[in-house]
Amino acid sequence: PARPNTTMNAPISGNSLGHARSQLTHGLREVTLCNDGKGRVGIRVQPVNKGVFIFIVQKNTPAALAGLRFG
Repeated sequence: PARPNTTMNAPISGNSLGHARSQLTHGLREVTLCNDGKGRVGIRVQPVNKGVFIFIVQKNTPAALAGLRFG
């Protein structure tokens, strides 16, 4: 049997640092993230040229909430 969805979604304002959802855009951008209380933001990166390549974004982490995606 299917379980009811017990997840609550609340609107997030742009005034909440590290918690605002961003619009998905391609290209370079600067993002400021707050850690999850354990010192993590929820991504794994590889250095490339003059930046980083994001190869893992864990769901429900500061990185995912900020709109960071693979690539």
